[in-house]
Amino acid sequence: MGCDIHMFLQTRKTQQSEWITGEELSMGRDYELFDMIANVRGDHYHRISQAVPYWGEVVKIGDYTVPVEFGQDVINRVTKNLDADYYDDQFYIGEHSFCTLTPADFFQYRHFHEIHEEYHRRKLGEILMAMLCATKSSKNVRCIIGFDS
Repeated sequence: MGCDIHMFLQTRKTQQSEWITGEELSMGRDYELFDMIANVRGDHYHRISQAVPYWGEVVKIGDYTVPVEFGQDVINRVTKNLDADYYDDQFYIGEHSFCTLTPADFFQYRHFHEIHEEYHRRKLGEILMAMLCATKSSKNVRCIIGFDS
């Protein structure tokens, strides 16, 4: 059992510019990691993401729901996937519990000592390293995250 985690890096040139969606970070299927990131199942951990699972403004595109905060780039890619002549199987953002994760979320997180599984500590380290290597400014990078069962 688990929850599929769909996580993409986003970067921007300045704090005023649009977010551009880059590579997907492979997170697999994992309820505990879902709990750590979004604090939706189990309450075993303190949530890493300071952004609560997203219940804000959304755009409905076919059967998909996309948070407006994820940016026009994501909205465009989901819209393209509905075109019968085009399907980007590399881009799927999930169906629920959308949230964002920033380097600041990691730096403010004080509960790493509670994570008992080496696998989870390593996965979280990979996420942080990917963000820090993606751009010069930690304020211009984030992960957008969606989940599905």
